[in-house]
Amino acid sequence: MELKAFVMTVMFFVSTVAQAGSLVRIQDKTFDPSQQTQVPQFQEVSRTWIVSFSVPITEKIKNELTQKGMEILSFIPDQALVVRGEKPTAISNQEAWLPFQPYWKWSLDLEKPSVLNQSVSRVVMLRSYSVSDANKALKALKKMDKVFVLHSQGSYFVIRARLGDLFQISKMDEIAYLGDLSHFELMNFDLGYSASSVKATEITGFETGTKVMNFDSAWTLGFKGLNQVVAMGDTGLDRGDIQNIHSDFLNAISGGKNFAPFGRSWEDPMGHGTHVAGSVLGRGTALNGAFKGGAFEAQLVVHSLWSPMLNNLMVPTKLGDMFQAALTSGATVHTNSWGQAKNFGGYDSFSRQVDEFTFHNSDLLILFAAGNSGIDLNKDGRIDSDSIGSPGTAKNALTVGASENFELSGGIQRKVSELGPAKESWSAEPLWSSKLSDNPQGLAVFSSRGPTDDGRTKPEIVAPGTNILSTISRHPKAQLLWGKYNEDYVWSGGTSMSTPLVAGAAAVTREILQKNFAQEKPSSSLIKAFLMSFATDLYPGQFGEVGASRGQEILKTRPDSDQGFGRVNMLAQVEANSLSTQVYDQKQGLATGDSQEFEVTLARDSQLTVTLVWNDAPAAESAGKALVNDLNLEVTGHQVQFISNDSVNNYEFFEKTARAGLYKVKVVGRQVAFGKEGKQPFSLVIKTK
Repeated sequence: MELKAFVMTVMFFVSTVAQAGSLVRIQDKTFDPSQQTQVPQFQEVSRTWIVSFSVPITEKIKNELTQKGMEILSFIPDQALVVRGEKPTAISNQEAWLPFQPYWKWSLDLEKPSVLNQSVSRVVMLRSYSVSDANKALKALKKMDKVFVLHSQGSYFVIRARLGDLFQISKMDEIAYLGDLSHFELMNFDLGYSASSVKATEITGFETGTKVMNFDSAWTLGFKGLNQVVAMGDTGLDRGDIQNIHSDFLNAISGGKNFAPFGRSWEDPMGHGTHVAGSVLGRGTALNGAFKGGAFEAQLVVHSLWSPMLNNLMVPTKLGDMFQAALTSGATVHTNSWGQAKNFGGYDSFSRQVDEFTFHNSDLLILFAAGNSGIDLNKDGRIDSDSIGSPGTAKNALTVGASENFELSGGIQRKVSELGPAKESWSAEPLWSSKLSDNPQGLAVFSSRGPTDDGRTKPEIVAPGTNILSTISRHPKAQLLWGKYNEDYVWSGGTSMSTPLVAGAAAVTREILQKNFAQEKPSSSLIKAFLMSFATDLYPGQFGEVGASRGQEILKTRPDSDQGFGRVNMLAQVEANSLSTQVYDQKQGLATGDSQEFEVTLARDSQLTVTLVWNDAPAAESAGKALVNDLNLEVTGHQVQFISNDSVNNYEFFEKTARAGLYKVKVVGRQVAFGKEGKQPFSLVIKTK
């Protein structure tokens, strides 16, 4: 009978998008609770509710709910809260009370039970609203027949259960989310070819990818990552022994630990992590400094995710333990060149974990590779949209795509048409005849594109990810990736390679903010805003303004979901000063209805760029839109009147040539549903050129 009720509830749901009222966006459905014809017909009452409001959510509204005995659990767009308790008789500005339905807790990709499959078992990940809820749920689960708890950490746990039983489990008020157990993979791209060795006499400086990003300009001025600490979650590093380490990492390693279930050592039997680490901060010692990483005076903390039992990557259920270890060790940047290659664009429990940690710990910038799932299925000569997987879909992560390096002799020097996946993935011109690393204005053909399912811009940034030379793991089982250069270095490619280059850039950016802008402890949102603001717009891409029908790579100026804000540019960062650039790290922030105003004076007609970024509160996986706290940006003065209407991204952006004179920049708290003490901190970069 319970299973029948589940099916009936789904059938009665009407998903027509309303034009009036405060909309409720749950999973892929949208309805207006004030319109009875659109409201789902529920079969039973729960103690967990969605309460929708006619006005933006304020602390006053939340306090009234709490005083009525309700426990506030999460946010549902546009203006609704998930609460738990006995429904009160009256709440100010309430628009509707809806019992929270069990199937709203299911990820969209998780198979739903039916009469035919209810006995089929699945391994799934569950999230409770809190650790105490998890303890209650675990006690109940252990009493259920044929339900097996495989692993638990905090409020997250993994179980094996029949689909019919999963429906019963989703009815528990303590359960917030159910989804298929995620499968993660490394984001180096396997092209099926090995590179030829290149003689040292042919060194051009482009081999590592740092020259395209103008790192040499930062190094010349003394910005090399000194006193910065970067943590890396990957396959380990070299032999896992500080006393017997690759010479490029001498005096560069602060420590190492294995976070994979059943993992022990932080050695690198695969080779991927060692290559990544070299791009972050390799000293270049093995060849007289020729092949250095971006922040070669920084320190590295190694977090191995390699499981020797599985001989593969294995990610902990609770990512926060790894991120907290990074903070405890002094790291302010955590780079991750792995992710899912499925459920593209979705916001899941791992995306939420990244947002949850960074919202509460603003000192740590977490990077994720966008992925290598870029393909042209419709054969129009352009890479298709929507190919970024979790955790790269997290709002607060800096998600990194791959642009082309400029490497004409080393690595894999073939046309795309000669590569293994080409016929299925890139068979149309101009992709078919292009090469991997001959045009730094271009994007890598394999680089994943956004946007996310709810329309957010991803990736935010790109960096070279084709034919990148970096350190080789000396572990006897290590792979040679795209091909061996010599005994110390190896070629590779993928967003795995672009991400650590940006991690090195982030460490140097933090150093620039400290030394040039008196930001002693810049938040991760400020580092992110600075990188985004000073990035180089790659529009229109490597094929020029030929139009979409002829394969134009990037169709609009930044930001967009092909290149994000563009390629990292360290020269532009070190050229910035207090006369041309203002930075604000507002750690107290704004509540709903609050605003803060800033002024900038242009001495002459100039390009005015304003970048607003904030670490948003974690979203409920079932929410139809991930944005929780919505800040707006206004720029006014001299025939400029910009008022943002972006209610999707946790950034706002203005860039335009403006006349000389005074301009006012205002940040407005349109809705801060879950703030820090009721307020949303933010970072703002205002620059002129």
